[in-house]
Amino acid sequence: MNTSIQYRSIRFKSFIENVSATPLYKHVGSKKRFEVTSIEGFDSQHLQKKKSEKDALVFYKDAKTFKNTEVSPVTMVIRGRYSIGDLDGNVHIRLFEPSKKKDANHSMVSCKFSFTNNDKPGALVKTDAQIERYFEYVTNHLNQILGQKPLTKHKVDAIASSEMSLISPKDGYTLPSGKGKGIPYQQVQRLFKRIDAIVSQKGYSYDKEANQKDGKKLSGKFFKPILRNGAKNISKSKPTINVFNTMRVQANGKYTLEQLRDVYKMFVQAFKEASKDMQFPTSLVPPDVRERKIGHCRKNTPEMKGSCTGGRIPKVSNGNVCCYKESLFPGKARKYVQEFVRLGLPIPKVYEKYKDTDWRVEKYTDAYRTGLRIATKKGDTTIYKPWVCKKQKMEDIRRVARDILKLDTKGKKDDVCRRVEHKLNPKPKPLPKKRVPKGPGNVWKKREVRAAY
Repeated sequence: MNTSIQYRSIRFKSFIENVSATPLYKHVGSKKRFEVTSIEGFDSQHLQKKKSEKDALVFYKDAKTFKNTEVSPVTMVIRGRYSIGDLDGNVHIRLFEPSKKKDANHSMVSCKFSFTNNDKPGALVKTDAQIERYFEYVTNHLNQILGQKPLTKHKVDAIASSEMSLISPKDGYTLPSGKGKGIPYQQVQRLFKRIDAIVSQKGYSYDKEANQKDGKKLSGKFFKPILRNGAKNISKSKPTINVFNTMRVQANGKYTLEQLRDVYKMFVQAFKEASKDMQFPTSLVPPDVRERKIGHCRKNTPEMKGSCTGGRIPKVSNGNVCCYKESLFPGKARKYVQEFVRLGLPIPKVYEKYKDTDWRVEKYTDAYRTGLRIATKKGDTTIYKPWVCKKQKMEDIRRVARDILKLDTKGKKDDVCRRVEHKLNPKPKPLPKKRVPKGPGNVWKKREVRAAY
């Protein structure tokens, strides 16, 4: 969800001086959490080139790295994350340097909130009042970071929701994608025409201009609300609905959850009527479970505060350190140490004698290909193991793709792994064939077989 807030003039020079002298802002509570993960400063020329790479930034700060050049940034980005109850989310706050004119006495701050739901789609955020509370919680912390109160209340500029399905509205399951897995393209087009005939009588219409791109086969169709005069409304009061070939639904625009709920019910009913005589695959694809950024410990595994007591050992769970009632073995301890190192968390005292193991994923190149490998340092010796993408956890794949290769991490495991392999080897060289040398042993085996016959 995108919002905008108006503050008094924010000068980046004084702002950088304040945030450079203090650690990243963190707030830890019993049921609510908020923390800033990084602060970035862009120059105008860097916005046009490399936006995501740290060496292209004129100012950068996170928990480990600090960088500040003599170039003054024109845009600042504050990245953070929060957790309220069972709901996690990310925050992307963009600040613009105000104009040098005399009348430029305020700054517009753009905020982008994301709600991560690890249960059934739509189970946590149900009302507009809930969204308002989440916005107020995050903006209150933003006020503390900027050191001032906003001149105006935040307003919602746009909302995007993509955790909906027409074929399985309760649990979010969708049709499988890919050649031979889903339904034929002609059948999908016939289904879209039937849905358009039904929803056009209820205030929505198939947008031909948005769905026409040089005759290409698009993965989704746009349906926009119709105004009284017959013109199409571009997300002014009702959501624009994008229905994909897998029957996944994405809503964009400026609307309330009540409006989205009514429109979504209308499209689900239209799909039921339009697909009465159609056959679909029996096995559906579950929705993607997004990586939880900040989690809470379970009821029987309390959060570690200083150290674990009662024979419990600390262990990472959902980005948090919890105390588990387990026996500690050397192999298990080294594995847990690697998890602390990978996430950049301080290693507890109970793992002091196991922390000489340095674990990291690095990029390498040999004569034939470029790949990723796991480097484990034990004392003065470094042991290398291949990093096989499909054998890793989804959260580890996304982290490596994002931090090392600067790739988009959206999609399923196969999609992200394919993207990783293409980034590493866009034009792969054929590996040399292994030749089995002929020797006396092989000749003896052949003679032995002949003698047996």
